[in-house]
Amino acid sequence: KDIDDKEYNAKLVKHLKSEDFFNVLKYPVAVFKFTNIEKAIDPDNSNFNYKITGNMTIKNVTNPITFFAHIGFNGNSISSRTKLILDRTKWNITYKSKNFFKNLGDKFIYDDFVLWLELSFSK
Repeated sequence: KDIDDKEYNAKLVKHLKSEDFFNVLKYPVAVFKFTNIEKAIDPDNSNFNYKITGNMTIKNVTNPITFFAHIGFNGNSISSRTKLILDRTKWNITYKSKNFFKNLGDKFIYDDFVLWLELSFSK
């Protein structure tokens, strides 16, 4: 959920951009390259009608990922939406991960992060 407090939100965004997480000064771009798209119904969400496979590069580390998405076609337009759940540690983002640091108690940060994507294309 978004953080409503503007000052705290700005601190969080700054920290996420830092070397502890995504290091955006050194790695300003993440890249996803499609390797396969096929019609398929997500068993958890019947509105997602395609299965997409590809390679996600974050911080110069590439991992294969597969996810479901809704892709709609309307005349000269294409729209898509999906929810990606990624394990940040697969891209060497280990800050306060309880899988890497055992003495964190309840001060750990979950390894999974969520990306909601909505894309539209028109001719």
